[in-house]
Amino acid sequence: MKRYSQQDARWKNKLLGNSDLTIGNYGCFLTCFSMLLEVEPDKVNERVKTFGGFSGALLSAGVVPNVYPQITVTQTWCTNNPAPLDVIDKALGNRQPVIVQVDTSPVPGIQSHFVILTGKNGNDYSMVDPWPLVDEPPATLLGRYGKGRDAKTIITYIAVISGIVLDKEQTTEVLPSNKPVINSDVVTVVSNWVSIRRKPTTVGNEPVGKALYGMDFQKAGDKLPRTGTVKGWQPVIMYIATGQDEDGDYLE
Repeated sequence: MKRYSQQDARWKNKLLGNSDLTIGNYGCFLTCFSMLLEVEPDKVNERVKTFGGFSGALLSAGVVPNVYPQITVTQTWCTNNPAPLDVIDKALGNRQPVIVQVDTSPVPGIQSHFVILTGKNGNDYSMVDPWPLVDEPPATLLGRYGKGRDAKTIITYIAVISGIVLDKEQTTEVLPSNKPVINSDVVTVVSNWVSIRRKPTTVGNEPVGKALYGMDFQKAGDKLPRTGTVKGWQPVIMYIATGQDEDGDYLE
């Protein structure tokens, strides 16, 4: 498996399927398949389109094997019923990857997101999440999305992928700390939150706000690295209500 993020600047702004929605915002299911196929999401997107695999932005998992015949997909829908975890456990026991749709929030309705499950840990599952640029702990299903609920409650769809064998020990990119990540000219927050301060110090410089998980900021300065994990203070450009930008804010 090759890890991709739907937030990667190379494809995040490209249109998903036959829609005006972007891969960055709505391409989690596509990116899950891309990781398993080890083909970049924008390339999978275009190829599946030629096979009629999209209805608007909705990717039909049943069409993917027509495009990539090395795999088969067995689907189980469980939107209105507890998820059959035995289906997932059997597949993982056979070292088959499983893509699941998860309800990420306990608020009414389904807050849909897709992830790849790679193993079982007690009542939880290890996963590869296509959302963050660089994944970080807790990279488990319940650790990140459970929010007091169990797996059979938050899983609403299961796709068992045959033809791809999981490594005995799956590894994902894990941050050594909770620092933001630079990708091209964008700084992305990959921890739960980091403070925003006017100066690169905590002494006499109270936070003016918080940057939450998944938020992007334009990088300020031309002598900083273009990629990688931020070390120390990161100057960023903040966009204010007038539409103007304001330099001089920092992520710690």
